[in-house]
Amino acid sequence: MPRGAAAALEELERLAFVPAAQFSIPTAEGPALFQIREPLLFDRFEVRREQWLARSDAFGASDSELSAFVLGWRATERNLPVTFVTLAEAQRFAELRGMRLPSAAEWIVVAVGAAQWPYPWGMTRQKGVANTLELGLGQLAASGSFESGVNPLGIYDLHGNASEWATGVAPFPDTLAAAGRASAMGGSFRTYSRALLVDAGEPFGRSLPPGSRSDDLGFRCCVEAARYLWEVTKPMGLDPLSRERLLAIGRRWGSRALTLLGDLSTRPGAPEALRVLAEGAAQ
Repeated sequence: MPRGAAAALEELERLAFVPAAQFSIPTAEGPALFQIREPLLFDRFEVRREQWLARSDAFGASDSELSAFVLGWRATERNLPVTFVTLAEAQRFAELRGMRLPSAAEWIVVAVGAAQWPYPWGMTRQKGVANTLELGLGQLAASGSFESGVNPLGIYDLHGNASEWATGVAPFPDTLAAAGRASAMGGSFRTYSRALLVDAGEPFGRSLPPGSRSDDLGFRCCVEAARYLWEVTKPMGLDPLSRERLLAIGRRWGSRALTLLGDLSTRPGAPEALRVLAEGAAQ
């Protein structure tokens, strides 16, 4: 969990609220279920290099290949996504934040939404709203650079920039029964844009051995909202600036978070910060 009120508030500002949802799509193997069982908090941005460096001491002895890659990061590029990490390294980072990686099915629900849009931003393919091969940039961009590509939950870069580790294997046609593999969801600056779900429920992504590394493969984190919010708001003070920041977070999460925040904020012993978040969500 974040340490201290300031760190906890910064973490909340990085997160989007994702309500529980599910849908199924027919495939040759039967219906494929995509589900979020309970509300999640989900990184708005791909994890950035500056976040990795701030927690790197907690990793102990690092893989030499990764260490060499990190040493090549320029000080001016710390807002780029973390890439070149294995599944286990991404999971370890998530654990240090009191979080986890999303499953492949959860990632798809977040990316396509309840309306099952083919693209995070809507129904039509567009150029210049995501860092995919068509853009011609040929490298990573700062996390959150593509304002026009944000989804309705306020989550950036689900379609390009870096593909993202997710646990489990989505129903990729060539690896439906692949054991011991994980998923790299979404596209990157090295892949062409395409719909997030195509015929037979094939998601935009691929399966990989968990030890894979690539300079266009990153990750983001998520966590069950109720448990995390109860714990993370305990150390928060309510000075005027913190209160305004909490109200802004609540307003950004909006009505989709109001039921959960209302429930949590009325429980005995609820941190006052939860009441402020609920107030913002109701505005």
